Amino acid sequence: MFLEVNLAEGRDTRQSSTLTGNESGLAVDGIYTTCSRTNQQSGNSLFWQLTLTENSSVTHIRYAYYYDDQDVKYLLNTRIYVSSSKELNSGQLCYTENRNPDDIDPFQTKVYCFTQGKYVTYFNPDRRTNIKLCEFEVFGCPIGRYGDKCSESCSSNCLTQPCEPDFGRCTDGCKSGYSGERCSSQCGIGFYGPNCVLACSMTCLNNECDRVNGTCENCEDGFVGAMCDFLEPSTDSSILIDSYTDNASETKYWIVIIVLALALILLVIVIAYFKCGSRITRVKKEKITSKLSHVSYENSPRLSPPQNNSVDYDAVQYETFQEKENRKSHMYELPVTTPTQQVVNGTTITKTGFLNSKQGVNKPMKPKKPIKPPKSLVKVNLALHRPTVQTSVFQDLSSNRAVDGNYDLSVSNLSCAVTEANAREVFWQVTLAQISIISHIHFVFEKTKEIVSILRNHEVYVSGNRKVKTGSLCYKEAREHPSGLTNEVYCLLEGRFVTYYTNHLYDTRVALLLLCEVEVYGCPIGFFGPGCSDRCSNNCRNQPCEPDFGRCIGGCQPGFTSDQCNNECDFGWYGNGCSLTCSTTCLNNDCFNTNGTCKQCVPGATGDMCEGLTNGTSNADTNPTVPNEGLMNEALIYRNNGKYLIAIGVLGLALLVLIIMVVCYRFRYK
Repeated sequence: MFLEVNLAEGRDTRQSSTLTGNESGLAVDGIYTTCSRTNQQSGNSLFWQLTLTENSSVTHIRYAYYYDDQDVKYLLNTRIYVSSSKELNSGQLCYTENRNPDDIDPFQTKVYCFTQGKYVTYFNPDRRTNIKLCEFEVFGCPIGRYGDKCSESCSSNCLTQPCEPDFGRCTDGCKSGYSGERCSSQCGIGFYGPNCVLACSMTCLNNECDRVNGTCENCEDGFVGAMCDFLEPSTDSSILIDSYTDNASETKYWIVIIVLALALILLVIVIAYFKCGSRITRVKKEKITSKLSHVSYENSPRLSPPQNNSVDYDAVQYETFQEKENRKSHMYELPVTTPTQQVVNGTTITKTGFLNSKQGVNKPMKPKKPIKPPKSLVKVNLALHRPTVQTSVFQDLSSNRAVDGNYDLSVSNLSCAVTEANAREVFWQVTLAQISIISHIHFVFEKTKEIVSILRNHEVYVSGNRKVKTGSLCYKEAREHPSGLTNEVYCLLEGRFVTYYTNHLYDTRVALLLLCEVEVYGCPIGFFGPGCSDRCSNNCRNQPCEPDFGRCIGGCQPGFTSDQCNNECDFGWYGNGCSLTCSTTCLNNDCFNTNGTCKQCVPGATGDMCEGLTNGTSNADTNPTVPNEGLMNEALIYRNNGKYLIAIGVLGLALLVLIIMVVCYRFRYK
């Protein structure tokens, strides 16, 4: 877990114009209740610009906009640029606002943008409004730094100075002679160059070369030059090639000899089996017959032939092994439709019925009590003492009574929120401190006989703005006769506003709202656990994770897997969900788990994915001192492979001889 650094706090700012008392620096003072604001001037471009202390690597930007229903529609097409100069609309376009106005949450917007620069500009091309920024935060590290509080220095082996501010990965790869995400590993024997993707010449002695430029430390016999790519003047190219070719031919002969030897041994085993197999069977039968002849059956029970009417064979039911095991445990898990509740965008709830072996398979027992959904681990009530609003207020029963923590189910004690009986639709809404991932909502109603009618057809919404009946529908009451004084609603949704709405006409005249307590359980975006104290994994594809166990809702970034995206791909795999395999031309099938680029290539391959081939031939006609490298490479490969094949063949022969000895020993019967 890394402690992020806000590079914007307290830094220099400017804006196109300023409304008195709303200076540009108020957007970087760390206080969300103070806002900067431009002064609308026709014909001028609207912008707000931040100057960082130095060129920095930016990972993401988070900003809060002053909420105004009239201004939300003007946020469309606003843009954020990161650049190395103060010029407007220059550098890299980091973000363009193109969401539906109803989906825009002006209180907090998080933008992921991996780039470098010193100036961050917020630009609005619509001149009919003003820019109103309450807080603007830029996260990352100065170039050359990374890690917790940007306390670590990027490796000096990076090809260019910048490295990723999170884990220090070298952005543009490694200098010659080094490899790895942080370029901290020197090239292994046989490789050199940037990221160690180039193979030493096969004519280098012991395949050893300089890890930076590939020059050979020593050459194979008969070769000279920095790369050992020239023949000694006294060496005849054709003789050397013939020597390599002879070695290749010799290897082929060994392969033929080994194959013939294996075939001969297999033939011996087959003959031995058929020759002695009948004898073994005959001896075993004789021993068994001899034992049975000494057993007396004088007092043994006799079996009478079955009667035709003794058993109804058509009525016999044969059960599978799994059915037998289920019958023993007397329990089956059955999906049971719940007609008394309708959950929208929520967790599917199943009930468990039990089967008794005495009742038979086709007679499921109904559970005595409905099985409740599993309780959430989250213990943080995000709604407690938060701002609320409702359609109207009956006497002193205002909306904040429903989030005061008082569970007294009595209107007379002023512990509930109640609306006036003068409208045909009513709502109650709470504003959370920030955008959060909601796990479940707990409603407590007044203890009154009329509550059944009042609760019919009510709806619960979670949204990113204050508008009623927007966002996601979390729950809709579909029961004709709602029962109970409480209702637990489970829905995994993201938002800041929770709205209780009903248009059911109580006593066919008006709609009423009567809430004694509302608890919204979940965690702010980026946190999870019972106390919302654990951070979501940085490897989540999107920042949100489930508030209970920290599962990444949007899946994992490439290169990671598991519910919390904490596990890197297994060796040889990469990409989204670790579903892609590394290229077969990667050395040892080893590649980076994020994008699949090979850490090193097999000899003769080149490129990020090692998909290209190096030029294996040279022009022997124009330069007679340079041998045919392609033919030499082939001969060397045959020679090296021949050594391994001979070793494998010898081991195989020894193993087969051992098998024959064991078989022959077992064939010995007295």
